Amino acid sequence: IVEWEHAMRPLDSVQQAIVAKKSIVEPSQRYDKIMEIIRNRNFNADRYLPVLNIHVKAEEMLKIRARILPLPQITYRGQNNQDIVEYVTFGKWIIRNQFCSTSVINKWDMIYFGTKPDANIIEILKISEQQLPSITHTTSSKKISSIAAILGSCDPSCSRYAARLCEQYPKKDRCSIEIIKEMDKMIIDLLKVYARSCGNTLPNRIVFYRDGVDDGQFQKVLDNEVNKIKTACQVVYGNNPLPKLTFIIVKKRHNTRFFAYDGQNTSNIEAGTVVDLDITNPSQFDFYLCSQAAIKGTSRPALYHVLHDENEFSSDDIQQLTYWLCHTDVRCSKSVSIPAPVHYAHLAAYASHAYEFDHSDDEILESENDKDQGELITLEDIKTKLIILNNDIQDTMWFV
Repeated sequence: IVEWEHAMRPLDSVQQAIVAKKSIVEPSQRYDKIMEIIRNRNFNADRYLPVLNIHVKAEEMLKIRARILPLPQITYRGQNNQDIVEYVTFGKWIIRNQFCSTSVINKWDMIYFGTKPDANIIEILKISEQQLPSITHTTSSKKISSIAAILGSCDPSCSRYAARLCEQYPKKDRCSIEIIKEMDKMIIDLLKVYARSCGNTLPNRIVFYRDGVDDGQFQKVLDNEVNKIKTACQVVYGNNPLPKLTFIIVKKRHNTRFFAYDGQNTSNIEAGTVVDLDITNPSQFDFYLCSQAAIKGTSRPALYHVLHDENEFSSDDIQQLTYWLCHTDVRCSKSVSIPAPVHYAHLAAYASHAYEFDHSDDEILESENDKDQGELITLEDIKTKLIILNNDIQDTMWFV
């Protein structure tokens, strides 16, 4: 590969580590580098820009208005069945003896996830097999389907979730459709889980966070998935009043960065910083929220687009809800960069790739000659299969 040439094949672990290391740049260094690039480019000497009535202010970055959202209080249920409150400081909090003692584990299993094991792995498994009661070998197929994961809360406090998964197969080896085709069936199932967990009651509001959507797909997702959610609600609610729906797109892949500037130095912005003026779309309901405190490098805010809002939330309401949901991730005692259910959906989809499902009786995949390579894939071309997990775990948080 020639230097600066785009690599089409996936990077190996060493290359990924190099890219990750180079991307970790402290805010002061990133600021200086950006300003150096702007000065070296010398936009104002470009003879075409004045013709287009474009002027670039290269002296300093744009100064915008921002604000810090109020911090939540974190409540745990203690060993004596009492609520214990912890307070957030700099995007994290300390857990003080809020966990019960665990049972002694006398038996272990070892599971190997991966392709065909090499000699070293086989030797390790043989040694372990003499000490452990069972060993399970699983392999991953090279032709992995696209996995859609949807999570739904199981309690009014939005602390417990259940996941539903669906495999999506295009007629070719890649999937160019970002729409979740079986969303209505998955939502129906999750609403029933909520009802079973909450005394046969259903929510009167639904806030749906949707990840993994490009800008050009917003309208398609809005037209298809919002209607599917409403269809699912009609099935479950019957003649009862339907819940009000708010549909929000979450984006992490963008190039916008914010710096805090005190007149001399630049640093990372605080956790809870929200920007909804100056650089946001004046005709849309969108905002940037940096919910996490940066551990290394320059913090990256998440960009939220509210595409549909029957609840008529104010900006403050939806921003506060989003920020507080970033504090409910059970994996850590810190606020994370996206709402916990969005992170859980990533984990569920990723974990499902480790499983193999029997498709011997399913006519899902089409032949390679069904369509010409240049023909676009439509929603009707996508074949799907709902993933059914064991009843003992499917409504638990197995993905964390």
